[in-house]
Amino acid sequence: YFELERRMRRSLREDDEETLSVSSALFEMFHFRRVVFDEFHEVALLASQQAAPGGAGGASGVPFQTLHALEGRYVWGLTATPLLSCPASVAHMASLLRIFVPYDDDVEAQRFLDEWVTSNTSDDAYVPVEERVIEVDLSVAEHLLYLQQRNLLASGDGDGADGAAKLAEQRLLQLCSHFDPDGTGAGDAQSAVAQLAKRFERSLEQSELRVRQADEEQQALAAR
Repeated sequence: YFELERRMRRSLREDDEETLSVSSALFEMFHFRRVVFDEFHEVALLASQQAAPGGAGGASGVPFQTLHALEGRYVWGLTATPLLSCPASVAHMASLLRIFVPYDDDVEAQRFLDEWVTSNTSDDAYVPVEERVIEVDLSVAEHLLYLQQRNLLASGDGDGADGAAKLAEQRLLQLCSHFDPDGTGAGDAQSAVAQLAKRFERSLEQSELRVRQADEEQQALAAR
């Protein structure tokens, strides 16, 4: 990457206009009016992963440096889940805003958050809410997937875990509009049903295996 950047800068100095008109450009060659890093916490996470053993060198790693090299008059970072577990994560984010924060200084990290970070909350009090019931016609395969999930929920599978019950209810609602809410890669509802059937077959085989093992153990005990 750095060799590519050096070649591009040399090309800017030495090549003629016709050559430059057909060459590729790097974002780092431009000075933007505004640079906005969306999901800003991913930048700090990237730097932290690169700093781990086997990584690409932390804040000196190529992906982090690529983002760090972007220049702009105004630089913003947007995130709903900032990484605040340690000063190093805060320091990585601050460095992209051209602000130095020591990697091991809790006080300076907190000062950066107090002075440069703001949290906005949405006010939806004036947004009208209108509830509507929309009937959905499911295909045979989609109906089968829906009924299976409904029966699973009705059977009380996962009792004692409120989170699991809520996820089951959420998945039931999702199945009204899509046959693969879990993103398993099924191309259509028929494929999703086939995947479900294979899971049932594997579960049945495992149950039969456990029953046979239990019978063998019982016979071995009886023979003693």
